Amino acid sequence: MINGAKSGPHALIVACQHGREVSGFAAAVRFCQEIDPGKTAGTVAVVACMNPLAALLGRQAWNEGFERETGPAQKTNPKRNGITIPPLDVFDYDTDFNLNRLWPGKTGDSLANRIVHEVWENAVLGIEPKPSLVVDIHCHDFPSAIYACDASALSLGLLSGLPVVYETGGVGDASLEGACRKIGIPRVLTAELRGNGCAPAQSICEGVGMLFNLLKAEKMLAGELSLPGKVLVIKPWGGAAPRISKEPLSHTVEALHDGILALEKAPLEKVRKGDVIARILDPESGQTLQTATALATGHLGNLHTEVAKIKKGERICRIDTVAKWISPAEAR
Repeated sequence: MINGAKSGPHALIVACQHGREVSGFAAAVRFCQEIDPGKTAGTVAVVACMNPLAALLGRQAWNEGFERETGPAQKTNPKRNGITIPPLDVFDYDTDFNLNRLWPGKTGDSLANRIVHEVWENAVLGIEPKPSLVVDIHCHDFPSAIYACDASALSLGLLSGLPVVYETGGVGDASLEGACRKIGIPRVLTAELRGNGCAPAQSICEGVGMLFNLLKAEKMLAGELSLPGKVLVIKPWGGAAPRISKEPLSHTVEALHDGILALEKAPLEKVRKGDVIARILDPESGQTLQTATALATGHLGNLHTEVAKIKKGERICRIDTVAKWISPAEAR
């Protein structure tokens, strides 16, 4: 808890709900080391690592002792005592151990639910005044970004200093952001720093800079915001964005073969219809099994970058056709 020398609003920072998303944890720790309480107005509650055991295990979630070996026949998630048990090598975002599907949590249930409940009761409801700003930091394998569910989140996201904002069009009710919005917290942001399973220096710096920018925007810290000249704003997942033409707003390129994915483009790179995005190679013969090309002109989203191996039917990338560059200075 950071208690500022002056009275002011209350902010909450949460990181590492998922164990492999450690860049946010490292950024939150460094932020706490660098912020000066004597120059801070209000209070900042920081939960730097919501899921420490999962982080130590290198998994998105810890299954609380219900772990078991996986096999070819285990395609569904059996339940033990009413708790969903995902395979050890798979992270199911709908499992009962996913902290960001359990807010505001509850007592007398799984440890995951009790952890969420404790943070909710003590860091959200238990401090007066109620938070005016909540920042939930996650990580993905693409450039650091804000996920903005509405116009107010977009406006605040442009002040974060991160290079990308996704206009998602909605948020899950049982996520931290969804639960906070339900009780009327005015400013809630979900950030995704680049890097899963590692904490790159650039991502940590971006995370720290984001937190200082947001507290300055909240008038809890003095000083000028450090903002890029322009931010790429993308509307992914076509169904979440308003229909502006008969063409789909996003296109998915899938693998037609098992093999090794050799990328020829970078995440969020602008491509034109027909451009080569990647090739799938046969590791035994070296032959090209598939030349994956762009189905439309747009930016490459969710590019398959975490591992080189790919299976038939898996997504190589998503091509987002609705995007624009916005100047944060002009948007303020």
